[in-house]
Amino acid sequence: MFGVFSMEFPPAYFCSMITLNTTLPPVILLSQLNDLIATTDQPSALVEVGESEEDVVFSQRLYASGGRITLHDFRGLVESMMGDMRIMQLYVAVTVPSGTTTATVAASTIVVYCSRDLPLSYSGNFFQRQLLVPTADIVRLPPGADGHVLAMLVGEMPNRRTTYVARLRSSGRIFHGELSTESEGSEPPAWDLFDYSVESANLLTAISEREGAPAADLEVLSITRNLGERSATFVFDESLGNARRFRFRNIFNCYEEIWLPGVVTENTKVSRSTARTYSRSFFYNNRPDYSTQLTTDGIPRMDADRAAQLCESTDVWIWQESHPEVSSASCWQPILITDFKCELSDSDEQLNTLKITWQHAANRRLLDAQDDHDIFDSTFTPEFR
Repeated sequence: MFGVFSMEFPPAYFCSMITLNTTLPPVILLSQLNDLIATTDQPSALVEVGESEEDVVFSQRLYASGGRITLHDFRGLVESMMGDMRIMQLYVAVTVPSGTTTATVAASTIVVYCSRDLPLSYSGNFFQRQLLVPTADIVRLPPGADGHVLAMLVGEMPNRRTTYVARLRSSGRIFHGELSTESEGSEPPAWDLFDYSVESANLLTAISEREGAPAADLEVLSITRNLGERSATFVFDESLGNARRFRFRNIFNCYEEIWLPGVVTENTKVSRSTARTYSRSFFYNNRPDYSTQLTTDGIPRMDADRAAQLCESTDVWIWQESHPEVSSASCWQPILITDFKCELSDSDEQLNTLKITWQHAANRRLLDAQDDHDIFDSTFTPEFR
């Protein structure tokens, strides 16, 4: 995506002087954007911000005060634009028309969406240490499930390493080892996205071949993906076998998935009006409302933090099991979280609790129809003697 910030002067001031005082690094978090300040010898300048030079979302002539022009809440302007477009990174260029047909690019940056501020005590390089899924150094998955998290590479080509822990079901023997180590070249990209993807079926085959163990008797316990200073461990937890699977946009505006176990309660509420005539009464304006509530206790802190982001997100989907021939994209049904309560405790005697209530975006409820009426896997032919 492309965004442009431009300053244009009236035609009479072709030889004007303008200096951008705000320093923009090659890649910056949205939460680190400050007011945009420029020094000029002209009384005013036209400020434009948009996805491109033709698609402008903000255009305003700002007047200088003491030789300075300030665009206040530049972060809020970019945040609104990125939020509406549902994007996680945006290229922003600051251009200064010079009175000719060309414009000089004063500065440019890649803005990475982040709706939260960094703590004041944070002094490290965020992009070299953090994933774009907060508190997700450990991700819990049901056995056999796939998962992924994202990381932003900024001027680096780090080594990649994949390790595993597996177990034989029959004997309980534990295997652990390294699947692969990759070293990249010496020409790092200016910026790039890296996907920590885990495909359980492929990993199970690779571990089975490496250990010489039958895949049917092998159980993968965890997979760890290392990328430079970053690390993500995917733990396969049997307690999530019947958990509900959610997808949502997190604080970095990128997709994230979470499995939440618990007690599910389906609620039906009907609101309607009654009309009375001379001989009889009847209902009209019949409106059924369906909602689902999930209550869970004792979830780990890492899942509780992510669940809180799930509740805060305005874009949430739930996985709907379907026929194998249906595309996976169609299985994600949009929902609206209407009520939630998430309690996080640092006490050893109190568990983290979560209660969320949602309704489907589609107003009509799905029919719980059985697709297969056969009780046998193969055709049964009765025989009589």
